[in-house]
Amino acid sequence: MDSLEDATTMRDDEGITFPIGHSLDMHDVARRYGAFFDPDREILHATGFVVNEDGMVGHAVYATGSIGRLDATGSLRAIDYMISQAG
Repeated sequence: MDSLEDATTMRDDEGITFPIGHSLDMHDVARRYGAFFDPDREILHATGFVVNEDGMVGHAVYATGSIGRLDATGSLRAIDYMISQAG
């Protein structure tokens, strides 16, 4: 998890105008949201969720490296698929 200082720097550098998380307890995040915590490296791996209209996880992506992360295009494709299946 980013520190307040790192999150503030990223916010300022990228011009982010929405709230961003920082300084969270990694063990708690992993427990609550199902993110993958690597105890050997003491890090959370990238975890992306698309939540359906019922508030349930409709699509999840877990990545242990830089390949395979959920991006905007993948999110939109997952949403389109979820909508097509709900019909």
